[in-house]
Amino acid sequence: MERVNEIHMPRGSYRTTEKAKARKIGKVKEFWQKYWLPTLMLVPAGILYLMFFIYPTLNSFYLSFNDWNILTGAISFEGLSNYKEVLTDPVFYQSVKNMAVYVIFATIPLILLSLFIAIAIENCGKAKGFFRTAIYIPVIISMSVSGMMWQFILSPTTGIVNQVMTILGFEPISWLTDVRTALGVIIVVGIWRGLGTNVVLFIAGLKGISKEQIEAAKVDGANRFQIFRHITLPSISYVTSFVTITTIISCFQIFTTIQVMTMGGPNNATNMPVFQLWQEAFQFFDMGRATSISTMMFIVILGLSMLVMRKMEKANS
Repeated sequence: MERVNEIHMPRGSYRTTEKAKARKIGKVKEFWQKYWLPTLMLVPAGILYLMFFIYPTLNSFYLSFNDWNILTGAISFEGLSNYKEVLTDPVFYQSVKNMAVYVIFATIPLILLSLFIAIAIENCGKAKGFFRTAIYIPVIISMSVSGMMWQFILSPTTGIVNQVMTILGFEPISWLTDVRTALGVIIVVGIWRGLGTNVVLFIAGLKGISKEQIEAAKVDGANRFQIFRHITLPSISYVTSFVTITTIISCFQIFTTIQVMTMGGPNNATNMPVFQLWQEAFQFFDMGRATSISTMMFIVILGLSMLVMRKMEKANS
């Protein structure tokens, strides 16, 4: 009996040790798969994010307090002088005013039109595919090509718009060189170009609405407006929030259309902060003023985005 115990005791302790090792290995594997592996997979994206977003943002903020000559590479600290120069520049105030008008008169009509067009497309039966493609074509066209196309359409002499006006007995208008109409044209082009993306987003949101809920509302006697107000709008509230924020940001970033069509004219009637930023940096080579404008725009866009998101969350709660 004593010999048997001597033989079997080491085997039992060996099995216990193996089980303990297996548990430790399992815990290590679980910890690796749950924490370290996802972290390592995020490292490449994190490096790219640091290189192309965090570092340029911080560097731009730093340069806004300096006078940097991009031709010689000389940098000298100027403090808040760049911000003071920009904020006392009447051209900058004109560009901010133009931007405010553009954001108001492009964002609201663009969102409303996109929503109603999306609803109309979803209710047009077998022609859905055609209308979806047609409304998205302006997004595919290059912004430079779009600008040149609109220049041709609005040409005072050969443009189709002025030719139609002449046939109807009206005087031709210099749409892009008249202070009264130039900004309006830029707004119309912005709405025309932004419709496709927003309509697609709204269509995606409309797809998520329960058909049973709509049918039940119809059985209860609800009309189309009541269905739209009490079912459709609440169901796509998060899509509406996203579309609103992205539309505002895209309005603040307008550049190519202005550069191709008006170059900020006539008499700064279509000048915007982003276009002025480009002028300060690459025409006047004043990187300090350019980066100060970009920093102020970053703060304004961030603040507006947070405000819109908070208001939407309160409305949805």
